[in-house]
Amino acid sequence: MQFLNPSLLWALSLMIIPIIIHLFNFQRPKKVLFTNVEFLKEVQQVSKSRNRLKHILIMLTRMAFIGLLVLAFARPILPSQNADSSSLSASQQISIYLDNSFSLQNEQDNKRLLDLGATYAQTIPELFPKSATFQLLDNSFEGNTNFFYPKTNISDKLSTIDFSGINRNIEEIYKKQLRTFEAKSNQSNGNGGHIFWISDFQKNNLPNLNKLVFDSAYNYYVLPVSPTKTSTLLIDSVWLDNPFVQPNTPQNITIRVRNLGTEAIENKSLQLFIDDNQVSASVVSLAAQSSKEIEMNFSVTKTTGTVSAKISIEDYPVLFDNDYFFTLRIAPKINILNIFERQSEAQTYIKNVFTNADFFIFSATSTQNLDYNVLQNTDLVVLEGISSIDEALQRALRKFLSSGGNVLVFPAPNSKPTDFNSALGISVRGINAEAGVGLALLPPSENEPFFEGVFEQISPSMSMPVATSTWSGLSSGQSILKFRNGQPFLMRQQTAEGNVFVCAAPLGNNWSGFGKHALFVPTMYKIALSSLSQADLLAYNLEEQTAILSLDSLQKNSVFELVSANQSSNNAQAMNGVIPAQRISGNKIIFEIPRSSLKAGVYQLRNKQTGKVETLLAFNYSRKESYLDFHTKEELTTAWAENSNVQVFSLDGEDAKDFATTFKEKNSTIPLWRYFIVAALVAVFVEVVLARVFSRASD
Repeated sequence: MQFLNPSLLWALSLMIIPIIIHLFNFQRPKKVLFTNVEFLKEVQQVSKSRNRLKHILIMLTRMAFIGLLVLAFARPILPSQNADSSSLSASQQISIYLDNSFSLQNEQDNKRLLDLGATYAQTIPELFPKSATFQLLDNSFEGNTNFFYPKTNISDKLSTIDFSGINRNIEEIYKKQLRTFEAKSNQSNGNGGHIFWISDFQKNNLPNLNKLVFDSAYNYYVLPVSPTKTSTLLIDSVWLDNPFVQPNTPQNITIRVRNLGTEAIENKSLQLFIDDNQVSASVVSLAAQSSKEIEMNFSVTKTTGTVSAKISIEDYPVLFDNDYFFTLRIAPKINILNIFERQSEAQTYIKNVFTNADFFIFSATSTQNLDYNVLQNTDLVVLEGISSIDEALQRALRKFLSSGGNVLVFPAPNSKPTDFNSALGISVRGINAEAGVGLALLPPSENEPFFEGVFEQISPSMSMPVATSTWSGLSSGQSILKFRNGQPFLMRQQTAEGNVFVCAAPLGNNWSGFGKHALFVPTMYKIALSSLSQADLLAYNLEEQTAILSLDSLQKNSVFELVSANQSSNNAQAMNGVIPAQRISGNKIIFEIPRSSLKAGVYQLRNKQTGKVETLLAFNYSRKESYLDFHTKEELTTAWAENSNVQVFSLDGEDAKDFATTFKEKNSTIPLWRYFIVAALVAVFVEVVLARVFSRASD
């Protein structure tokens, strides 16, 4: 038997108190005059013996009460059933996972859950012998996490641990821990290990508790930390009503705000910053478990390039989702090249669309006067009324598409489908059609994402143009517009890098009324907008794997780095950025998003050789951590009840010392203090019984 609080054993000296009371409790003899005491001698001897026995027994029961009570407070223990060769007393390996995701910014009794979890993790090494070695994992997987170290190393790392924007589920953590155990050479000898999980156990990171398979060679200790209450107000997403941001022009932006908490939110401030200057503000009130879309107005004074922007909202204690970073690219110029065979009214329709907006650079040329070098700086090529394509133009178009360009085709009545199929990778077929004999088009589908944001409402009876199809076989791609018989009128086919848009009918008035219809302008604008690359996304999620950007004048040996835009221009040039894994294909750079090296914010994409800043990119943390729905201790216990080597601890209201004591009781010892308390109460009961028995006997 051992004691958890052996320092209290000094109180056993208090057992002398009943002895002292016994010694000083003898009544002094009194002299009583009596005529004849001879007949009392025998009675006096019997009474004296009975009183002496009474006092001794009561003294012993009192000594037993004090001794048993002191021993109970000293916490006597015996080795538990788990204290075998692989128990806490043996030399072994222990793996500890401390969840440091943003959801642990929540608080329990005014303490951050991460700080609370770190305190528990700090206690764990003290539960094992000095010879034990430890692995400490957090979501970042940074440092030498593939090895076990003395507990002093664990203490050093815990003192510097901070929140990580990387989300990892328990399955991923568990596999990492098992790989580390298996890498130990002595694992093949059958030695077990101990695995600790300290987390809030969000349901979106572990939706199915029964999916985990526990290895009988290990002991598992689950430490769920849960907040006292949850309140999360977050900026979910933002989007622009008009993707073209023009200088000194009023612009609308829509912000979706969510309240994921259980209480209503009243009058929270929402602020819009552009280049660190507040340009707009609003106030938000939301019911619990609801969302709202809020519109704000702004304008920018910068005439070219990209500006950084941020939406901020007030919320506590979860802070990571209070800011949403994004970028605004100022009026990107889209280069449109119209290639035709001969002049017609169709060129007028195309020219009028793209010359009425400042953000288009429009040019037109015939096939005879075409300079193939112009294609290098073109975003959209419109092939209109071309009957045949020679081999040189076919090669130029294939190269243009492979570099990410977009092509729109309006055929001539006598166009050769084979030329276009070879040049553009499509599979159209010619139709013998007669001009003027056409079929009306169906209204655009409400489910068609191509027309998103164009119409407030689409009426099935809206007036639509009539056209005569000269091509078929357009069903291999995405049908944007259809004839009333269901056949495609306008098709979009994606290639490896670019897009090909094919119209089934010529654009001339004899063959189609599309060029004069109100639908023509928004359709052409949407096709032109599709030439914008992924670089024009407002923001990226740090959980995404890759980003694809289109840049002008890319060199194959160029190397780009990401540098925080919060630094001044001079400091940014001197500052070493993050160089992601990257490759260049044509005019595109494809790089892996280095989520472990970046924090949410706006970054410059800078050419490392020349120091030139190509553009700005915004990155935000995943909003998964904002959904504060956790597995309770009861759910974890029920799901894993059949696994005898899994222990789930209840940490609500317990500090680290309470946890350590509970852990030792479950795994190192069998507590005996309850038995000593019962024995002490029995001693009191025996004393009362003895007092009554001897009292009756004396009567």
